[in-house]
Amino acid sequence: MKKIKVRSDKDAAVRDLISEIPFWIRREADLPFPVLQNLAQLWLFVFPRQDWKKMRQVLLLVTIWIIITDRFFESKLMSEPQLRIFCQNIDCFLKNEKENSNNQKISNKSMDFSERLLKNICQMLSEQKVDQRFWAEWKWAVKNFLTGMANERNFSFVHPPSLRQYLKNGRQSIGSSAVLYAVALLIFRARWLKPKEFAIIKKIIKDSSLVLRLINDLGSHERERAHKTLNSLVVLMKQGETLESAQEKISSLIERNIAIFKQRKKSAPLKCHPFFTALSRLLRFTSNLYETKDYHGEAPRP
Repeated sequence: MKKIKVRSDKDAAVRDLISEIPFWIRREADLPFPVLQNLAQLWLFVFPRQDWKKMRQVLLLVTIWIIITDRFFESKLMSEPQLRIFCQNIDCFLKNEKENSNNQKISNKSMDFSERLLKNICQMLSEQKVDQRFWAEWKWAVKNFLTGMANERNFSFVHPPSLRQYLKNGRQSIGSSAVLYAVALLIFRARWLKPKEFAIIKKIIKDSSLVLRLINDLGSHERERAHKTLNSLVVLMKQGETLESAQEKISSLIERNIAIFKQRKKSAPLKCHPFFTALSRLLRFTSNLYETKDYHGEAPRP
């Protein structure tokens, strides 16, 4: 795969995109600049045109939400009752899309910020002329992400599940579906897809979430091992693989799935091409990024 060169003349565009994040979000997310830089570079690469500016802004917030939510789910300091309240509040909001007096108060600042940020993102997305099918799938993807993260907390690092069970949950806990359905919402807001075309996008999002899980596991293995966070390499090593053989198996799975994706891209209906192009660029950027770092950068965990 060819390396992506981020030229110095793109630095200003990265800074501009980061500066467009509302101040309260930048302050409360408290993400180091390298993390925001990674995310901004991603969306500038996926959607480089000037008329895609608003799309980049929304998608940047979606990925920030994924990262800050992932962090407190992985934190050992977060209690199960706190997380259950958080998930119940989010589920209630996504069903009603409005404030609910029955919501329980969250005392944790990270969870409170995550909830407010998600509501802000929902507001931004709902202002678009969205296909209600994608809107429903996006909300399911958000709930599945939270369910997957909750399940992952119960996985044992010492006695992990099977690779199949781990990956079935991992394609949800990676959060990629929530990101990709947001991409689809924005790309197809002015293009009505036929049921067959809609099914093609659903299928490729599901399969791509698995690829992105594998890419994440391969690239973030050292950081996650240091935090005793389970990933597919650990699962394979517990089954008797060496680190090298586990890496080879995961790399082979990635290559096989990307080859399938390329074949599907060639045969996809014309109306689906913008999404396939964006997804192709996202996979390329992410694969290259994880060769040296990941979207979390060097930020400490809570």
